[in-house]
Formats: sequence, structure tokens, C-alpha cells
Amino acid sequence: MSNVIRMNTHFVGICPYHHDCLEGLVAGPTFEARLGISGPQVPLENHVWDIMAYYVVHRHSTNDDLTTSKYCFGRWSNE
Repeated sequence: MSNVIRMNTHFVGICPYHHDCLEGLVAGPTFEARLGISGPQVPLENHVWDIMAYYVVHRHSTNDDLTTSKYCFGRWSNE
């Protein structure tokens, strides 16, 4: 069961177990699943950034057990 309040979108998430868990809604590969392009190619003006920020802020503001005060959006690379 998800504890993320869903926005009114048709995107179901990419997590094969929970679908609409936080990672399933905002992890890096969701850009490609949502838009067909990778995250680094998504313009900052695209509304998808607002959607992802909403989910992260909501999750952080509703969980007392999260001690993270900063989130980093970006691309991780092992290159």
C-alpha cells in the first residue's frame, strides 16, 4: 500500500513491487517511462519536475522518520 498521495496523473510508477511507492514515482528511470527521454534531456521548464518535487516534498513532510534535510536530483553515473 502506498503512503504517497497521488497527483491526478495516469502514470502508475515503475516499481515492479509497489508501483506507486516513492521510488516508483520519482526514480531516475521514471523520466524515460513518463516522457520517453532520459532525465538529463528533460528541460527544467517541463511540468514533470513539479510532479516529482510534489511527491518528494509530500513524502518528506508526512514522515517523522526521515532525517534527510536535502535531496539531490540528478544523474548518477559509474563512468
